[in-house]
Amino acid sequence: MGIFTSIKGKIILGFEFFFVLFLILACNNNEHRKNSQVITDTKDKDIAKVKVMPLSLKKFPSQTFVNAKLIAKNKVDLCFSMSGKLITLREKNGNWVKKGDVIACLDRERLALELRRAKDQLALAYNQLISLSLGFEPEVGDTAKISPKVLANLKLESGYNKALLLLKEKEINYKKLRLCSPIDGQVVMLEAHENQLVNENKFFCRVIDNRNFYVKAELLETELRNLHIGQSVQVKPLAYSEKSFKGKLVEINPQVSNKGLVNIKATVENSEQLLLDGMNVELVIEQNTPNQIVVPRDAIVLRSGKPVVFTYVDGKAYWNYVKTSLENDQFVCIKSGLKEEDLVIYNNNFHLNHNSPVEVLSN
Repeated sequence: MGIFTSIKGKIILGFEFFFVLFLILACNNNEHRKNSQVITDTKDKDIAKVKVMPLSLKKFPSQTFVNAKLIAKNKVDLCFSMSGKLITLREKNGNWVKKGDVIACLDRERLALELRRAKDQLALAYNQLISLSLGFEPEVGDTAKISPKVLANLKLESGYNKALLLLKEKEINYKKLRLCSPIDGQVVMLEAHENQLVNENKFFCRVIDNRNFYVKAELLETELRNLHIGQSVQVKPLAYSEKSFKGKLVEINPQVSNKGLVNIKATVENSEQLLLDGMNVELVIEQNTPNQIVVPRDAIVLRSGKPVVFTYVDGKAYWNYVKTSLENDQFVCIKSGLKEEDLVIYNNNFHLNHNSPVEVLSN
């Protein structure tokens, strides 16, 4: 009985041993599967998902940025051509006036009397002319039948010519008492006030037609190569950096200054009534250069301070050192380092290395 009990205990102990061994092996196998899954997931995460584009030769819209100034195409400085007391001021700074509108008037009382006196003197001279003509033509007031030579002498003798010239002079002076705008435009730089004394030929105000402007700038002679009359430009006022106005190049001065600069002129319309005479702007000259290899700016990354572009080759990112030339705010021309039909990686490329595995996403 003791022997049987001993054998039975050993058998139970053996079963327990194999059961524990089975559990250990099972756990190890499950852990191995988990580790394999983690490794697989890590490898999948290490493959960068990128977008690519094929390269081809195309026209490149480059931009040249130049500081410039706006000059109104039509503006005029006004002044009174005689001295006097300012009695009427009809406009103020910022008012829009039309051609012929009266801006201000001087005191007219004295000249009004002189004008009336001149008219009376002309009437007296005319009566004297009629009296003298009776000796040549009996019909009163009919000077048409008198010969031109005789009539000219009679006008001199009667004082008619002198009186007529005096009247015209007074009429001209009377008109000078009113300051009228010679153009349509906006009144600026008006500092006068009523009842002040105004000096002859002294600046009074300025009228500016602010509907159209010239854009004047100086450009480096090295940037003239692709410049031509009629070329499109953009005008960006410093005061409204978010605004941009379309313009056109109208003049290139064919002379280079001692500083290597060339004067250019463009035109721009004040379509939103925001532009002002004398305003500082940025002139953006748009140029199209043919047969260029062009990549997005995001395709270029720096490695050791040098520009690099990655291309897609057989599932991997290939490292290419490049040299750039023209550029604008979105694209860059590649001077060397890439060729037509290369597949350029243009996103998710910042952490790529040479021969990094990549997966191409649909564009």
